[in-house]
Amino acid sequence: MDPNSRSGYIQAIIAFVLWGFAPIYFKALTSVTPYEIVAHRVIWSVFTLAAILYWQDKQFISKVILGFKRHFKLLFIAAILLTANWLVFIYAISVDKILEASLGYYINPLVNVALGAIFLRERLTRFQKIAVLLAFIGVAQEIFRFGQIPTIALFLAVSFGTYGLLRKKADISGTSGLIIETIMMLPFALAYLFYLNSQGTLAFLHEGITIDILLLSAGLVTSVPLIFFIGASKKIPYSTLGMFQYIGPTLMGILGYFIYTESFPPGRLITFTLVWSGLALTVIENFRSQPEKL
Repeated sequence: MDPNSRSGYIQAIIAFVLWGFAPIYFKALTSVTPYEIVAHRVIWSVFTLAAILYWQDKQFISKVILGFKRHFKLLFIAAILLTANWLVFIYAISVDKILEASLGYYINPLVNVALGAIFLRERLTRFQKIAVLLAFIGVAQEIFRFGQIPTIALFLAVSFGTYGLLRKKADISGTSGLIIETIMMLPFALAYLFYLNSQGTLAFLHEGITIDILLLSAGLVTSVPLIFFIGASKKIPYSTLGMFQYIGPTLMGILGYFIYTESFPPGRLITFTLVWSGLALTVIENFRSQPEKL
């Protein structure tokens, strides 16, 4: 395995482990509305990323400006998708739907595989085709047999899959692209916080030092795993990257079921089983083909 691919695998694992434990952080912020949390994620991510970029390259501003000009449309769409993904994820945690959120991130690797085949012309193996079909059947049986649509799960899977695809197509480093995305959303985030303050409903600086520290930490919580994820997307095939993502939802599922004692709605266990089966096929195939890549 070449050093570049090995680095990509390590970055992917780190990103998904951090995301897997993210519900603990957001559960501690349940007294704050999801909209305000997202606003803080945007604002403090700008400062966090600027500090990281300055440490890496003191001339980073010129590169960011160039990237802004070259990839404005692509990154603006990516910024909207990412912000929406953050909002729905935080909402899911606040209403005790961590398990459904974890289902979304189980489905997401298979969405990545499908997107990679459609837009990047990455060829699907037989096992990958079966895996995507199993995920489709799992979601379909929930809808047709039980009349329930895993809306949160589907939105998280598709929005983040599409975001990753856009970032892979943009010829810009992970950190530089991310700071451009957050800067694009910064005016909206600031305006919303000023609005909350004018209404007397702003949590920041009004609900105690613990909440303030947690909100100030939103930049690190947001930026670090995304930087690792985007870095990995540049170094390994997109379909392969998706297969590492089972780490995150597994940790989320453990937290949701064993720590926060959430229950499965009818049909959800069947969907999980089908998606897990598809992921198992792709993981087995990856291990079988590994010696050929060394």
